[in-house]
Amino acid sequence: MRTFALLCLFLYHLSGPLTAQAPAFDVARLAWVAWGSGVRDNPAVLAGDSGVTVFWEESPGLDQRGAPAPPYRIMRRSLDSRWVRIGAPAPFVASWGNQWGAAALSIGGRRFLAYYFADRSMRTGDRDIELRELDPLAERTIARTRITRDPEHVGPTNDASPALAADPMGAGVLVAYSSGVYHPAATAANAYRDKDIMLRAFDLTGREVESQALTDGHERGHEMTPAIAVWPAAAPLRILAYVSDSAAPGRYDLYLGVFGDRWQRQSSTRLQRGESGVAKPSLAVVAGRLFLSWHDNASQDVMIAEISRDLRVSPARSLRTLLKGTELDSLATSGAVLSGAGLFDLRNQLGVAFVATRQWDQVHRQARQDILLVLLQPR
Repeated sequence: MRTFALLCLFLYHLSGPLTAQAPAFDVARLAWVAWGSGVRDNPAVLAGDSGVTVFWEESPGLDQRGAPAPPYRIMRRSLDSRWVRIGAPAPFVASWGNQWGAAALSIGGRRFLAYYFADRSMRTGDRDIELRELDPLAERTIARTRITRDPEHVGPTNDASPALAADPMGAGVLVAYSSGVYHPAATAANAYRDKDIMLRAFDLTGREVESQALTDGHERGHEMTPAIAVWPAAAPLRILAYVSDSAAPGRYDLYLGVFGDRWQRQSSTRLQRGESGVAKPSLAVVAGRLFLSWHDNASQDVMIAEISRDLRVSPARSLRTLLKGTELDSLATSGAVLSGAGLFDLRNQLGVAFVATRQWDQVHRQARQDILLVLLQPR
């Protein structure tokens, strides 16, 4: 017994506080959104009573080096309330640059989309964030706000991977993103010597009301791909999930930061670590419960956990395991890589938009990544 207690204490300090059980779900609904040859990633969902609208980034395939070929576009497709697909996927952000990393948010009847794009007016390496307000059907843009722009006398800055959340205190939009100065003369491994998570807050008129860094030089390394949530409703905290290689360069671990109502940091915990690392966290509040997902590089799977009111994180449930025995069983058993998950709330059920990589052949320059949705009923 003493050995077991010491082991539990060790695991607590290694991976952060854990609750006893993984969350239990029933699979309520499944849908294929986009499929076929091409590179697709980072789906984001606007959900409502009449259905869902899905956004994602898409490239036509692999180039001669085996890397995704430009241009990248933000694509869009709607599904009705029964998740029957409406029309065909179509570009939503169609400009001459590249766009990546869509994030979506609903506040009442208002809908927002953020993404990052290549600013061709600057030198190689510059990326900037744009926020758009959409019409109620999420079919067109009614307002645009450029969130970032490179300061003068500074090298090209890569602002990327935006995340959105509603701020109930300020009745506005919270935008978190990673930011780092690009050093074109450095090697690829050192092109960004440091990256941090930044926060910008806007009221519903589009006026900026807050700007600050959520990580800083004390966390030397690359802090990236943030997810944010404001929870619980009764006494809201600001929850930040992100990945960082500050503990071991080149290996990304999962971190959870907790902040007060003015974004004063209360705690920061490393939740997951491993030789292969993790990627792409996501947060969603569903029926008053807070869920967290991430991609586990070792198992090539999406993991889903629950965060309790005392900020303990449950053991994770495997998405691949949840799909077994469903109409997506082939994804669970074929070895397809499951990644890029974005969590969302749909009428008190947990939605998961994710990517299934069916083919990635760099030699023959062929790729197939599909976008799918699954709706989970928490028990």
